[in-house]
Amino acid sequence: MHQRSARIRGHLAVILSVMLKYTREWCLCMQLIDYTGIEPTSPCNKCLNVSWNSTPSCTCTINFTLDHPFESNVFMYYGLSNFYQNHRRYVKSRDDSQLNGDNSSLLNPSKECEPYRMSEDKPIAPCGAIANSMFNDTLVLYRIDNETRVPIHLNKKGIAWWTDKNVKFRNPSGDANNLTALFQGTTKPVNWPKPVYMLDSDPDNNGFINEDFIVWMRTAALPTFRKLYRLIERKNNLQPTLEAGQYSLDITYNYPVHSFDGRKRMILSTISWMGGKNPFLGIAYITVGSICFFLGVVLLIIHHKFGNRNTSADIPN
Repeated sequence: MHQRSARIRGHLAVILSVMLKYTREWCLCMQLIDYTGIEPTSPCNKCLNVSWNSTPSCTCTINFTLDHPFESNVFMYYGLSNFYQNHRRYVKSRDDSQLNGDNSSLLNPSKECEPYRMSEDKPIAPCGAIANSMFNDTLVLYRIDNETRVPIHLNKKGIAWWTDKNVKFRNPSGDANNLTALFQGTTKPVNWPKPVYMLDSDPDNNGFINEDFIVWMRTAALPTFRKLYRLIERKNNLQPTLEAGQYSLDITYNYPVHSFDGRKRMILSTISWMGGKNPFLGIAYITVGSICFFLGVVLLIIHHKFGNRNTSADIPN
């Protein structure tokens, strides 16, 4: 019975993995641009040793080609490697009450935020290691048309989860158009170039409800991850969202990764009904399914070779 169920689980896992892997590859387009700058020939090599709050900011441009058009809405991500957002102390280094707009926590943050709780005898808003290490590169995309750079509209709203934007993150109560007053008595995180109330000129995307900030605060489970940066929406059904051809990516290189042997990349991707193009689930199911199938075969052989074949044994009275 056990070996039979193991074989069934193995078959189902392999079938599901193939569906996950190949359905995604058939439906999706993806372009990955590594702009860490480790290679001496990289346009971003000059920015490799940038540090927090470097002035002036280092900028670089990478040209690339899309071999195929992107037909549906395009999702623009930034990706980091060798960055352990899943470390126990890092994950706990935040104050959810402060992020939810609680005035007492704003001025008296949780001790979990140490050593990023106070700075210059003022409470840090937002406090903690997660907020302090927020990704702050700026990415701007252009299509090259007859040697003219045409900017691609990047939508910065709608990138955060609805529950995060509307439930978990709130600014302190008061006039939303005067966040400077609402955050009075606090100071910016150590590694930030500006305070939280200056993240955006749009009051619906500023302070604790800034969507770039909210996306960053949702920590990743693995050291190599990507987070949604911008949306490129399809204008009509007559032409693709991104045509095949030449593009350029302007990067304001603010985020240092060389010190921990990290890498940075920009990803353009479409999605299908199965979600984004990520082979992890497909590979995981293939591996687990193959192991279950192999164990099922082994158990079947053991059962037939060493099973109890004495079916006529006398039953004692």
